[in-house]
Amino acid sequence: MKKTVLVIIMVATIAWSVRAATEVEKTGKAAEAETDVGLKTFAKDAPAVELIPDPAKVTFEKFESPEGKFSASVPAGWDRITSYPYKIDDKVNGIMLQGPENMEGAPMTISVLHYAGTGSIDGPQNYIRMVLSNPTRTDADQEIKFTDFEVAGIKGTTFTFKKFHLVMLPFDAPPMKEGVMYEMAPPTRKVNMTVRYVVIRAKKGEPAFYSFSYEAPDDMYGDFSPVFDTVVNSFVLEKK
Repeated sequence: MKKTVLVIIMVATIAWSVRAATEVEKTGKAAEAETDVGLKTFAKDAPAVELIPDPAKVTFEKFESPEGKFSASVPAGWDRITSYPYKIDDKVNGIMLQGPENMEGAPMTISVLHYAGTGSIDGPQNYIRMVLSNPTRTDADQEIKFTDFEVAGIKGTTFTFKKFHLVMLPFDAPPMKEGVMYEMAPPTRKVNMTVRYVVIRAKKGEPAFYSFSYEAPDDMYGDFSPVFDTVVNSFVLEKK
């Protein structure tokens, strides 16, 4: 009798889990469809306002990093991000900013960071390999083209690649019954992004280096590229 009851409970649990997953999937698809309709309706009915800021109107302010021993002009009013990439692998100083989003809710980011090279990152080449190992890359099967690039008189390299960004969509969780285990994943939308990096050594023969990064949705990348160029071109090393 106990075995029969156990089997019934397991079957019921599996059935409810499948049902829950199905409901979440349906909810996710419905949310994405509603979001699409909402965007189209808004674009059609909304007055002629500036939904995405004009890159030509971006203003800049001077940022100084005593720890990173540099200064640069960065977009004013953008949100500051303090969780730097690979922060757990090395001592990192600098600035990372989040800018405007596209109509699908994917934001752009710009960063200027100094990596000391005293942690597990063994110089710029090792860093570049880590960057290109990004699991969200969508062009991992293609060969990356590296181009010589110079910043503040220091020779380095620049490269671009493609990735996706997940945007969370609104959804209503399905009804849940007590005693049933559920595995839920909120619905998301994949947005195609383009990423550009510029990497230069801090000093010849030393592991320290500087990383400039620019990530943006494909439909905004070209328009805001001059903003990134301004940041890179304004980079100045601290005078000793």
